[in-house]
Amino acid sequence: MNSTRTMRFSFFAVAALVLMVSFSLVNCGGGGGGGGTSAHVYPRFAYVANVGDGTISMYTINNATGQMRHNGYVSAGTQPLSVTVDPKGRFAYAANYGSNNVSVYTINQATGALTSGATVTAGTWPYYVTVDPTGRFAYVANEASYDVSVYTIDQTTGALTAGTSVATGMNPKSFAVDPTGKFAYAANYFSDSVSAYTIDQTTGELTSAGSAAPLPPAASARVMNCG
Repeated sequence: MNSTRTMRFSFFAVAALVLMVSFSLVNCGGGGGGGGTSAHVYPRFAYVANVGDGTISMYTINNATGQMRHNGYVSAGTQPLSVTVDPKGRFAYAANYGSNNVSVYTINQATGALTSGATVTAGTWPYYVTVDPTGRFAYVANEASYDVSVYTIDQTTGALTAGTSVATGMNPKSFAVDPTGKFAYAANYFSDSVSAYTIDQTTGELTSAGSAAPLPPAASARVMNCG
């Protein structure tokens, strides 16, 4: 491993964790005197990407105390850096930095256990994986190839079918889709910028909508809809 790549890992000292919830609804309020409300939701399962040993840890969550109970491991690729769950809680995906691919899993709805499916190729050094709010498309930010891999999700099996990748700035480290599923954004570490995209609602393909700069170093894309 070269020194540049080792330096990258120093920024990822904490394993990536994603919580699986049955549903999530947040209303940020707005004008006209409307007050904000939020639904109380409780996570059932949690998953952690373990970069050092190429596994995903599985946990069940006590809804009364928040305590996590370990529920075993499942194999991923080499150096998984992030893991995400589709909005309906049926499938999970891990971005494997060292093997340049994405691991696909189905989720047991009773236990939260993961069952491995076929992996799919990503770009070079896939750093971050996310699923759009509809659960139809998945996206992976690839740090070294400076692009985002685009996939459609099989609604029965969770399998990923690759679409056309799209260019980002230098070293994208995160990717976010807005809650309406119309727009997406990549945070580019070395070019200190955010790349913006529109999303084709039929295919999930991305079209560049320009970029904004500068950003503080090591920024991450996060999108909230408060309209």
